[in-house]
Amino acid sequence: MAVEGAKAKKKSGWIALWIIVGVVVAAAIVDGCVGALYLKNRAPLGTSFVGQSVAGDTRAQVKRLVAEKIASSKILLTGNGKTVTMDYRALGVTVDEQRTVDAIMDAKGKNPFAKADFLQKANIPLQASVDATLLRRAVDSALVSGEASMRDPSVVYDSGRHEFIVTPGRSGPSISLTDVESSVKATFSQPAGTAVVPVTVSSATPLISNEAADQAAQKANRMLSCRYIISNGSTKTFNVPASTVASWISAKPDEAAGIINVTVDRRAIDSYMAATLPSKLNQDKQNEVVLITPSGDRIPDVPGVKGLQVSQPSAVADKVYQALESGRSLTTVAPMKTVDFTVDNKPVPNNFGVANGSPWLQLNLSTQTVTAYRGTTQVATFNVSTGRAGYDTADGTFYIYEKYLSQTMRGPGYVTPDVKWVSYFNDGDAFHGAPWNLTGIATGTPRSHGCANMTVANAQWVYNFAPLGTKVVVIGTTPPAAVR
Repeated sequence: MAVEGAKAKKKSGWIALWIIVGVVVAAAIVDGCVGALYLKNRAPLGTSFVGQSVAGDTRAQVKRLVAEKIASSKILLTGNGKTVTMDYRALGVTVDEQRTVDAIMDAKGKNPFAKADFLQKANIPLQASVDATLLRRAVDSALVSGEASMRDPSVVYDSGRHEFIVTPGRSGPSISLTDVESSVKATFSQPAGTAVVPVTVSSATPLISNEAADQAAQKANRMLSCRYIISNGSTKTFNVPASTVASWISAKPDEAAGIINVTVDRRAIDSYMAATLPSKLNQDKQNEVVLITPSGDRIPDVPGVKGLQVSQPSAVADKVYQALESGRSLTTVAPMKTVDFTVDNKPVPNNFGVANGSPWLQLNLSTQTVTAYRGTTQVATFNVSTGRAGYDTADGTFYIYEKYLSQTMRGPGYVTPDVKWVSYFNDGDAFHGAPWNLTGIATGTPRSHGCANMTVANAQWVYNFAPLGTKVVVIGTTPPAAVR
């Protein structure tokens, strides 16, 4: 019996142990889940930025710390008997703050349990790059006499000459770039404060030849000589100014390759097209205006024109970029969106019962005259010669529905070119200049094919006085002979 009791105690001891282990594991899991949830939008545990812990910090806190570290980071350069303190920007260092913050926040990937593991350490350096050519220029300028230092040839745009020109390179003292570049890069792991960088200066020759610079200038000028013409497919065309094209082109030296790279700034082209094309190519719509007579006849007054708006400036930017890269001219139509016009119906001028009202004309067949009125106010009277027998000018009320500065008139047995100041009011009947019928006009003898012949000067007066929709009242009877 005693043996059996000992076995029971031993068994219950193992059960208790497993329960304890289970509780511990469960607590760890729960704790890990809670920690992972808390760290969802925070820097992982065990993470530091250039040696300073950021564990559990929010993105805003991390961003602020990165900015502070960059702002307080200085490089003290010593060499050639001089000492100069400079910041990253002045040394040609490009710091990517956003990428640095992203690297910190994603230091342990997306696994929530890894983010909560404080035993796993991650130290994130500053995400930055060094432009070796700019670095050399900056340090040489600071520690070596500007007139004596080694200089690579350069290619720049001369606004006075409207072309890219070459400034030749020269030999002279310069820094040991490799040592300085590696020392500056080493500070990315521990920015903030002042890092001392010793500099060695010795005699050096340009790493880029003048011939390479000439080739780069020729390439840039080929781009500049091309034309980039953009239209809206209708009435507007825009030619990109050469000075603007020049601002998109850069000649960047690459000492490692011994060349000057000619590059095109795609972002600048995008920005320019987005800002400029609408003002250069958009067309406002013009609503159609139709005059309506009392009888319901419609007289087109102002033609409708659809509006146009640039819809995809980035598509134009892409074409210009490709043309620039290949050194060829470009003529293209920008993608446009049409804007429909509306039709505005307006009654013809009809304010005739007051002095100085709407303009109208009274054509008197009996007296062979036309009198212009504004409402009840008589303005002027002119002699005319109307339709002869068989071509009588019809009486009634009409409205001027079509006008021409000059027109070739055709009818049975005649073709008359260059007829001036034509104002149609009834089918083919019109007021117009008729220098071939001055006698009929002067004597009041009906001699036309139905039109009201006038002197050219008087026809011009009527043309200017009477807009489309002007009422014309024809009265009287055609006389058999001259009335004056």
